[in-house]
Amino acid sequence: MATNNGFADFSVSGNGALFYGRGRNAGKGRFGWRDRAGKLLETIGQPFENTGRLFSLSPDGARVAFTTGARHPDVWVLELARGVSTRITFNSATSPQWSPDGKQLYNRNPGGIHRKAADGSGEEELMVKGTSAGPTQCVSPDGKYLLFRSTDIMKLPLSGERKPEPYLQTKYWEGNASFSADGRWIAYSSNESGRLEIYVQGFPEPRGKWLVSTAGGVSAHWRADGKELYWRTQDNTLMAATVELQKAGVRVGRPERLFLLPESSYFQPARDGRRFLVLEPEGTPPPDLPMVVIQNWAAGLTK
Repeated sequence: MATNNGFADFSVSGNGALFYGRGRNAGKGRFGWRDRAGKLLETIGQPFENTGRLFSLSPDGARVAFTTGARHPDVWVLELARGVSTRITFNSATSPQWSPDGKQLYNRNPGGIHRKAADGSGEEELMVKGTSAGPTQCVSPDGKYLLFRSTDIMKLPLSGERKPEPYLQTKYWEGNASFSADGRWIAYSSNESGRLEIYVQGFPEPRGKWLVSTAGGVSAHWRADGKELYWRTQDNTLMAATVELQKAGVRVGRPERLFLLPESSYFQPARDGRRFLVLEPEGTPPPDLPMVVIQNWAAGLTK
């Protein structure tokens, strides 16, 4: 089973043999800044175990929250200026997301969605209980809502009763939600066309729908002023498109290819969109773990 997404690769042959993959050994990586042409400007901090999970740049661009550890992942925070990392959680947490003021981090662990001080102090606060609460996606700029993914994209009020309700509820897969700077729009990925593409809809209720990408897209991120969107394609090309957010709707410019990201790497733009934080592979990636074959596996189910 893949440690970064929970999916398992397996197949059963006609003669009853079960084949399954044990995933990949986690390689090493470290953060680096690249410009819009893809030139690596600098690398930051020490290499860490790269388990392929998302990371989150703080609102002021000074810190990045990330997850490391294959079997027992937890959230750490790296100070980009000093290259120093601090462990924040100790309970198998993933998918960190910042509060708008940068003082708190939301994360998901086996018990649900929690909130904790971004400096690691104090105890965690439970926001949503249960395993049905999926990865956290983003927090609204006014700090009133957290989006997370369950079977749908859910919105959680961060005050009052904190009762989650669907933001998007369709028969398709939707995820990778991201708030615009004014909090009135959501960019997200959906496979409603048969492949994942980037769309924009209004918030807090879905209104309108505008297609942004034209050749596949995941992991959408806004420039801080809301005038440009970035995403990556299936072949890991970083794309950009200008966006005009108007009362009547959204006007999207022609998508532009920027550069090819390192294999399976996520990214986040700096506030001005002139450079991008990328997880850079460190050294030679370890080989995939071998496949496993089990003969007459079904007989073991009756024992």
